[in-house]
Amino acid sequence: MTAEVLVGRDAERQVMAEVLEAARRGRPAVLQVVGEPGIGKTRLLESFHVMAAAAGFAVVTSRGTEFDRDVPCGALTELLEELTGKQFAALDPDDDTGAVERHRKHRVVREALESAARFRGVVVSLDDAQWADAGSLDCWAHLVRRPPRGPLVLVLAHRAVPLPVNLDASLSDAHRAGVGHRLEPGPLDFADAVELIGPGRGPSWRRAVYEVSGGNPLYLESLARTAQPTADAAPLPPTIRAALRAELDVLDEATRVVAWAAAVAGDPFEPELTAETGGLPEHVVLDALNALCRCDLVRPAGPRRFRFRHPLVRQVVYEAAAPGWRLGAHERALAALGRRGSPLAVRAHHVEQAGRFGDHDAVDTLVAAAAQASAESPATAAHWLRAALRLLPANGSTPGLTVRLAEALVRAGRLDEGLEVATSAVRELRTGSAADRVRAVVPAATAARLLGHHAAARELLTDELARLGADDRRETVALRLELAAASLMAGTFDADGAALVDLVVREAVDLGDRPVIAAARGMSVMAAFLTGDEEAMGRCAAEAARAVDALTDEELTDRADALVWLGWGELHHQRWDEALRHLDRGLRLARGTGQVHLLTYLLAARACALRWQGRLVEALDCAEDAVEAATLSGSGELSAMAHGTRCWIALLVGDLDLATRSGAAAVAAGHDVGWWRTIARLLDGMATLAADPSAEVADAVLDAGGGPALSRVDPFSKPLWYAFLAAAELAHGRVDRAKRWADQIGAFAPSFPVHRAVARLTAAHVADDPDHALESAEEAALAFEECGARVDAAESRLLVGVLLARSGRRDDAVKALCGAAEEFLACGARRSHAQAVAELRKLGRRLPSFEAARRRGRQGLTARELDVARLLATGRTNRQIADELVISLKTVETHVTHVLAKLGVLSRTAAAVALRDLD
Repeated sequence: MTAEVLVGRDAERQVMAEVLEAARRGRPAVLQVVGEPGIGKTRLLESFHVMAAAAGFAVVTSRGTEFDRDVPCGALTELLEELTGKQFAALDPDDDTGAVERHRKHRVVREALESAARFRGVVVSLDDAQWADAGSLDCWAHLVRRPPRGPLVLVLAHRAVPLPVNLDASLSDAHRAGVGHRLEPGPLDFADAVELIGPGRGPSWRRAVYEVSGGNPLYLESLARTAQPTADAAPLPPTIRAALRAELDVLDEATRVVAWAAAVAGDPFEPELTAETGGLPEHVVLDALNALCRCDLVRPAGPRRFRFRHPLVRQVVYEAAAPGWRLGAHERALAALGRRGSPLAVRAHHVEQAGRFGDHDAVDTLVAAAAQASAESPATAAHWLRAALRLLPANGSTPGLTVRLAEALVRAGRLDEGLEVATSAVRELRTGSAADRVRAVVPAATAARLLGHHAAARELLTDELARLGADDRRETVALRLELAAASLMAGTFDADGAALVDLVVREAVDLGDRPVIAAARGMSVMAAFLTGDEEAMGRCAAEAARAVDALTDEELTDRADALVWLGWGELHHQRWDEALRHLDRGLRLARGTGQVHLLTYLLAARACALRWQGRLVEALDCAEDAVEAATLSGSGELSAMAHGTRCWIALLVGDLDLATRSGAAAVAAGHDVGWWRTIARLLDGMATLAADPSAEVADAVLDAGGGPALSRVDPFSKPLWYAFLAAAELAHGRVDRAKRWADQIGAFAPSFPVHRAVARLTAAHVADDPDHALESAEEAALAFEECGARVDAAESRLLVGVLLARSGRRDDAVKALCGAAEEFLACGARRSHAQAVAELRKLGRRLPSFEAARRRGRQGLTARELDVARLLATGRTNRQIADELVISLKTVETHVTHVLAKLGVLSRTAAAVALRDLD
């Protein structure tokens, strides 16, 4: 936001323009700007000053300060001296202040303003009027009631606090008379907030910044500079801290202590608990609450309840309290809450702050609060468990608590911490029972796997497996299940790995644990994929889907990874609708139970499924969320997955800069081994070649894949690798080499439609015979269309059109190219659309550019699409939109795809901005 360009304030700027126009015509006007701190009052004033100066007005400004309130007429004198360049002795504070003299001063001020306005328009502006001295505000009341003649605008900006009665009455009269205009800028909506802070790291990050800020522009900009916005995390950005501390500094001591007590008591808070927390009489608290409400630090929130204006205000007030006083306040609050029988979650915060070392009652309270929170918020559970451990002696035996902490940390996505704590627990439990040892080993291995330390994970698991006996069946299954997961993601999966997965499935079935069976069957789909067993893949996918669908969300909570494995398996089996159904369920479950460690897997798979369906805008949004989740996890393995996924989708969207940056980030994040390390090299090569067709990338990609046999690549992915290698060779005119790679795809001969289509499309590109090339391209288009791969089908149609044009069949070529362009437009494939448009222009057929076509499409929203778009603009999820409009989730997804296409945008956030502009 700058003085010239204000985000989300179009309505306010329109009013300001009308005020200036009225003044330009000789009619005085009063502009009042009211709002909470940080909401943008000063920026509105600055913008108005720029507009006025550009229109030829003289602009003079002053600002009230809490430190100069005792200087009579100080703010007004500063304005007049700036306007006229003269000393105003008539306003000297030593002058008589009786009623007659007061009116004489008012007349002097009016005459000075009218004299200045005789030759040009004048804007007289007072910011932070709530701090101005009484004499200046009294004169402002007179000026507003009897505005000086001429092209003059009186501007008054202040917080939403009571003004002197005479000034408030004058402003109300001016408004009724049509002379006064009141602007009350509110919080920015989500779309405007994103425009203000920029794209940041991803949709989830933007939403978190918005939620914590409440749409306040100052808080938005400050929080956007932090690594992870939270309403109670320290340290606060200095700009926010300084602004809020300035509000506290003007309070008297008694009011400040009540504010401290309220901040300790909670938000919202009750006067009674605040009094007990502060050790204060209730009447003192009530008097202070009046003062706090007057200065808008606190607001009523219901019967006998108050809350701070913003959570960040509470944080600054809390931190301002003296540490010793604050400790005693927490003890008093805890005692009061105990007498009330308040819930554990409410008491735990005060126990954490006031608990004494060795206090086992405090430890028990924190552990119980952790148990209560663990199902829905592992991060909160981990917080309480750490607090409990801090109160226990270092030499005390606490392996049980340590294991619970490790489990919570891993589920919360804090993988490095989780691995460290779990490893410590493993050491402590070397002589413990098998059940206790395995409970420590599993989170340690899971964290190691997610961090990309595959060898370490396998070593940990195999060592513990060797220690188990025949009676330890449940523990054996738990370890083998995690060992199978480590094998699947290590990038070296083979027949031994497949045998391990089969064994785990059988043992899980024998055990009769339905969630474990579901997880094992989900892994079996991925095992069949990695070994290239097409028949087993279909069978296992059906069995896994039945096992997962038979479970409730509650039953799946501890084995939500079953949805991860099944979703990825169905994605690779090209069952994209089914994959999305299970992945969406997995996301709801993971988010609802705080299992952050699963989010990157789920989001990346969902982005890939959406990509195959041609829903590129949604896919890119999903990939951005995956990058955000991976970044927060600190895992190079997950970051390689997320950045690689974003690279692939950005290529299709046509954002080559994003694609190349994402490809490089995927390679940099990956470890030396692992499935995603290999894939990252391919995707980086694809992005590099797209951005620079002269780049030599084939050898690097081939080396990453394990040489000509692509020994590091799973069988079902090899056609895609061969297709890219052929394209890389064609880019340098090496047709013979390209043909050899194309022949490799044909020799593989998979039966999946996508693989057949890739084989035919590559054959079309390398064919010498034009007829054979055309036939192959048409077959590719039909095969892609058969499985719903819209963008890829359009790419094939684009090639068909080019080949038809070369053979002189202009009309057929135009038809094919127009169809391809229409699909690219609908899917959001900007770069491919430009290629189709360029080919059509060679044939004398002109189509609008991608941007122009999208602008035209904005007018084509149906009534239902408009309903969906308006809900989408508020930040609602597809599920929330479906519930609100009472339509199916699938219908919402279809509408969202159409809305994004017609609005010509590449994200849900951009759709909100486009819809606002359209309205």
